[in-house]
Amino acid sequence: MNNIYRHALYFAPVLGALFIMHFVFGTSSNMLMLILVVLLKIIIPIVAVYFAIDCRRRVNDDLFTYWQAFRYFLLMFVGASLICSVFIFIYVQWINTDFLINLKEISSQLMERLTQTLSSSVISESEMEQIIDTAYTPKMFTASSFLSNLIIGFIITIIGSFIVRNKKYDSNDR
Repeated sequence: MNNIYRHALYFAPVLGALFIMHFVFGTSSNMLMLILVVLLKIIIPIVAVYFAIDCRRRVNDDLFTYWQAFRYFLLMFVGASLICSVFIFIYVQWINTDFLINLKEISSQLMERLTQTLSSSVISESEMEQIIDTAYTPKMFTASSFLSNLIIGFIITIIGSFIVRNKKYDSNDR
């Protein structure tokens, strides 16, 4: 079992690099970069399943229960999400310090348009500004990115575990 965890942690940085590429390409308004973002949304689950199948074959004698696969995927996605979150924090804190400021402005403009469209706002403008200011601090933005990567990883974990498990081994091992 320890070899399974080592395998997951060995490939977590590769998945983390794909998450980082997804983030970086997503910050661009270039159409080619946005196409790459869509491609990465397809590539990430495929790569994760490939790594799990590789672990099943090379490390675990081609045997994987659902729960072994589940733990494998989960550990790999937690590691990848942590790596990506560290990069995002460094990026918004020191590399592109205007990133969150620009994101705040875009969000404020969208919220203003939304309140004008709905005409009856439940939230006052000052409350809306406070919510946006709180959401776009480096720590909160990084935490929300970590959580969103983890949620996506959890969904892939549930589905991927069914794909890579061995049915006959699953019925013998409880």
